[in-house]
Amino acid sequence: MWSKRLIALFLCLTLLSGISSALADEDEEEEQEEWIPLMLQTGMEQHTPYLRGYGDGTIRPDTYLTMAEGCQLIYGLLRYRPEDRAEIPGVEKGMWYYDAMSLLASRGILDLQRDGNILPDAAMSRGQFILMLTRFFPELEEGSCSYPDVPGNSPWYGAVAKATGQGWIQGYEDGTFRPMGPLTRAEAAAVINRVLGRRADREALDAHLVIPLFTDLPASHWAYETLLEAAVSHTSAGAGEWETWTEVTDPRLCYEPGPVPADGEVYWAGEDGYICRDTAVGNLYFGPDGRYTCGDEETDRLIKEIMTGLYDPRRLRLYREELCLPPADGVLRMGRDGLGGGGGCHHAEHRQGKLLQLCCRLLPPGPAAGL
Repeated sequence: MWSKRLIALFLCLTLLSGISSALADEDEEEEQEEWIPLMLQTGMEQHTPYLRGYGDGTIRPDTYLTMAEGCQLIYGLLRYRPEDRAEIPGVEKGMWYYDAMSLLASRGILDLQRDGNILPDAAMSRGQFILMLTRFFPELEEGSCSYPDVPGNSPWYGAVAKATGQGWIQGYEDGTFRPMGPLTRAEAAAVINRVLGRRADREALDAHLVIPLFTDLPASHWAYETLLEAAVSHTSAGAGEWETWTEVTDPRLCYEPGPVPADGEVYWAGEDGYICRDTAVGNLYFGPDGRYTCGDEETDRLIKEIMTGLYDPRRLRLYREELCLPPADGVLRMGRDGLGGGGGCHHAEHRQGKLLQLCCRLLPPGPAAGL
């Protein structure tokens, strides 16, 4: 009798043990399915901007990147953003960098200080940035590097060696890498572009960007193409050594059809929103660089001077009132001398008036022109 009861009890316990073990396995599988390693946006046709300019129209290429800015930059490049968050005393909820820093810390991408804290406004070092990026690619083979300031026992050596082997970094002309040195925004964009296999299409930039997008980024800057690849939304084909921008989707490079004044020059946007080149619009001619020209260098110089002055809306209104001009419609019937009036502009005063008429009508109508 007791033996039968013991056997029955043993069978029940065995069954319950199997059920609980199966449930535990299922929970573990679900937990494993939910935990997916963070991945960057590599090999994608749509190149979303990851570096933005400031409200004053600058992008500040030589400004040092802070820890918060570096984490936000990487956070914006994630394929997906899970809800994992780490508790960091110096990073409070509601701060613009909270999600970026707390997520990257929770996944071991961002190292905290020994006390578990971090300083968001501290400068991010070159070594820290490279270490964070290589952690997204654990499959990379161990490499080697010969920077004199990154010896084999350096905490940065493994990451710097991997990045060097991948062609992500090159060091300075003196052969050093300077892992503890601060990282500029331009340097960060250069590394990110190499990691993602992104490269600017200079022909597309020249075609769409006749007016500078950032006031402190001239075409002569070493990171001109690098930063515009990082800041302009576009779709692309190809990667690595070459890239073709198949479509520019950045609204800042699409203008309202009609005259587009900038820095004393005047351009013309077609119906597609892009600047026209080597094109006649009525009797107005826009040269290969997109700028309006009447064909005479001295007259073009005078027009630029007047156009620069017309940027003040009050002065523009005064010019219109003095000349009894109707609201600008962007159309001017030109004479043989390029200034209207059938070629009779021989008096300086009359010529100046014609120049003002031309300049006022080259400006677009609306509130931006002070009307």
